[in-house]
Amino acid sequence: NFRYRNFSVFALLDAQIGGEIYNQTRQWAYRDLMHFDQDQRGKAEDRKKPIAYYETLYAQNQTSGHFVEDGTYLKLRELALRYSFDSSQLQPVFGNAVNRINISLIGRNLLTFTNYSGFDPEVGRESATVLRFDSFDYPNFRTLTGSIEFQF
Repeated sequence: NFRYRNFSVFALLDAQIGGEIYNQTRQWAYRDLMHFDQDQRGKAEDRKKPIAYYETLYAQNQTSGHFVEDGTYLKLRELALRYSFDSSQLQPVFGNAVNRINISLIGRNLLTFTNYSGFDPEVGRESATVLRFDSFDYPNFRTLTGSIEFQF
C-alpha cells in the first residue's frame, strides 16, 4: 500500500519459483503442422527442412521432455488506484449529506513475467503441484473494474 494525501495505490505481486509445466498445447501445434518452426516461407533453401524432420525430432504424439518447461513466474496480480474526496471537498455539492466518496480503478492479472512459452504459466494449478499440464486451458483473465463508495 502507498498513500499520499487523497490518493492510494495497492499492488499485489504473486510469484512461483521453479516447478515444471508440460506444454501439450505447443506439442500439438507441431502435430497439426501449425507451429511457427515448421513454416518454411522466407527460409533460405539450405535451411529448409522436410515436415518429417519435425515429426521425428519432437515425437509429436508421444510424451517428450522437449515440451517440459520451467514454470517460474512473477505476476502483478492486482493493482488498485483510489482517490478519496473528503467532506470539505464535497460540502459545496452535497452539503453535510455525504462524508466521503472513494473512486477506485482495479486491475487484476495485468502483467506476467515468465519464460514459459504458453499463454499462462498457472495452467493446471488446481490439479497438480509437481508437474502442471497445459492442454489448451484458458489463461487467467485480465480484468479492469471500478467502484464508487459513498460514506454517509
